[in-house]
Amino acid sequence: TTYYIRAYVKASGVVVYGNAVTVKTATINSVKPLMTSSQFNTMFPHRADFPDNGAEFYSYQTLVDAVDELKNIKIEIVKRQNSDLTYVDYTYKIKRTDLRTNSVSEHIYGTDYNETWNVSKAEKVTNTVYFSDFLNSGNVANDKKELCAFLANISHETTGGGQVESTKTYGLYFKEEISCITNGCPAYTVASTDYPPAAGKSYHGRGPIQISYNYNYGLSSFLIFGDKNFLLNNPEAVLANGKNAFMTAVVFWNMPQGIKPSCHSVIDTSRGFAKTINIINGGVECGASNSAKDPQVQDRIGFYKKFSSDFGLTIGESDTELSCRDLTSY
Repeated sequence: TTYYIRAYVKASGVVVYGNAVTVKTATINSVKPLMTSSQFNTMFPHRADFPDNGAEFYSYQTLVDAVDELKNIKIEIVKRQNSDLTYVDYTYKIKRTDLRTNSVSEHIYGTDYNETWNVSKAEKVTNTVYFSDFLNSGNVANDKKELCAFLANISHETTGGGQVESTKTYGLYFKEEISCITNGCPAYTVASTDYPPAAGKSYHGRGPIQISYNYNYGLSSFLIFGDKNFLLNNPEAVLANGKNAFMTAVVFWNMPQGIKPSCHSVIDTSRGFAKTINIINGGVECGASNSAKDPQVQDRIGFYKKFSSDFGLTIGESDTELSCRDLTSY
C-alpha cells in the first residue's frame, strides 16, 4: 500500500518526493489475491518432490513464504555524481534496509568507489527497489500478467518435459542442473574481486530461475540475507528449502543489474514478456543471430500462453511480438 502524506515524515521506509511522502507498507502477501494453492497445484502437477506429505520443495506455501520474507526489504543503488550531473556507473554502493527493524547493510561494488579522486563527489540514490512491489501494482490484470510471466520463465528454466512437451505441466520439475551435480560445472566460476568464489564450491544453476555464476550468488546473497558471503560460501543453501530457492528468483526478477532493467519494471510495457526473456537470457536466446535457440523462446511463450489462459487473461500479442528474436541482447 502507498500513502501520500502532505508533510515531512522521518521514519522507516519513507521516501520524500517534493511535498509528498511515500510510505511503503507490506502487510499483504501479493501472491494470495492472485493465485490459490489449488491453482498452483493444478499448474505444477509434476513439480519437484510432489507429493511429499505437504512438504514438497516447490509449493504454494514456499512461494508465499519467500514473498513474505522479501516484502520488507528495500534496496537502494547509490552512485557518485560528477560535476556535470552524470554518474560514475561502474562502481556503486548497494544499501539494503530491513523495514521491520530499520537496520541497514551496505555492499560496495568496485574498488574505485572510495578512491581519493571519487570520494569527494556527492552520493545520489539512482534506483530504489522495494520487493513488496512484486505483483503489487494495484491493478489485478497487470499483476496477473506479471505472475504469468514470472511463472512462465521459471517453468522454462526448470522444465522436465522437454521443449516439445505440449501440455506445459512440467514446470518446476528440476531443482538444479542435473549435469552439474557430479562435476560442478567449473565454467560457472569466474574470477571476481567483488564476489570471490570459495574453493571447492559449485555455482551451477539452482532454484526456479537457475541462478548461476558466483557473482549472481554473491549479489543474491546480499539482497536476501544482507551478507554476500553466505551463498558464496554455501551455494548449496539455495536448495536448503523451497523458500530460499524462490527468494533467489524473486530478487532476480525485481532487481536491475548493470545496463539491464528489472523484469518487474518492463512487464507492463510494450512487448514486456519478450523483454523479460531478453533480460534473463538475451545473449543466448534473443537476436536474429540466435535463431537456433527459437525452441527455447517458444517454450517460454508456450508456458506464458498456458498460464494466461489458466487465469483468463487475454494476451493481445502475437507469437512474433512475444518473441525476442528481433531484440538486441544486452
